[in-house]
Amino acid sequence: TNTLELADVLVGEVWLCSGQSNMEWSVARCGDAEKEIAEATRPTSRLFTVQRATSGEPQSALQGSWQVCAPETVKDFSATAYYFGRELSRHLGVPIGLLHSSWGGTPVEAW
Repeated sequence: TNTLELADVLVGEVWLCSGQSNMEWSVARCGDAEKEIAEATRPTSRLFTVQRATSGEPQSALQGSWQVCAPETVKDFSATAYYFGRELSRHLGVPIGLLHSSWGGTPVEAW
């Protein structure tokens, strides 16, 4: 009597893109940003930005949500991750999921 329906589910590659300030750099801050943002309609690419939080202990949950890669969602996303994912998508021809977890000037152990 219970029904569970899933929609818009993709199967492909998922990559963790983490680091400090070089990974944190946003698409909006890149050269030719307006053009790149306008052309960022990639319905088979998904973006997830991990909300910043630190802990001295491993965590079992995090904050954030998946978004379809689009001009409205990509401008504040990691440029390094976005360009990497774009190239993967072009060469592999499969959906790409990008997990962006970066924070300039912090030790990786904290997040």
